[in-house]
Amino acid sequence: MFLNGLSLEKMLKRNLETVGKKSFKKQRDFAEKLSVIMQLENLLTYPNVKEKVKKGTLFLHAWHYDIESGDVEYFDNKIKGYRPLKEA
Repeated sequence: MFLNGLSLEKMLKRNLETVGKKSFKKQRDFAEKLSVIMQLENLLTYPNVKEKVKKGTLFLHAWHYDIESGDVEYFDNKIKGYRPLKEA
């Protein structure tokens, strides 16, 4: 749902080479954000959760909190990436 046809493998390949050349913080943030998406994808494997999401009675959101800066980002399914929550 969150990756909408974009496989985890493709997402990793698309970003890993670039992220690997970045600072440890950037690498860590990438891993944390990817983990959040994977957790939500896993929640959707539960029939009850999937049904409620489909009906619109349950909404799942992927947020990332940077404890150092206090910034919060959310996963924007339209761009398949994170955006600052203050832009929502």
